[in-house]
Amino acid sequence: MKRTWRERVAGLLEDPEGWVAGIGLEEGMTVVDLGAGRGLVALLCGLEVGGRGKVYAVEPDPERAGSIGRRAEDNGIANVSVVRAGAEALDG
Repeated sequence: MKRTWRERVAGLLEDPEGWVAGIGLEEGMTVVDLGAGRGLVALLCGLEVGGRGKVYAVEPDPERAGSIGRRAEDNGIANVSVVRAGAEALDG
């Protein structure tokens, strides 16, 4: 049975590591977390895609963008790059 979007969001909140593991990421993939917020999903994706992969955490709020970068550095997740921009800036 296919889960509703509400069930999927609840799964993210209850078990973020399991949720990220279940979306089909593989070693070496490139991921964009658009509207990264505090960076939880971006950082977990960084772990999932490994050192050959890349995660772009796109976040317009300067404070949040800075905290994502600090968390990535503090946790040794070198494949997460923070892009401080809104979605509308990514038109091409």
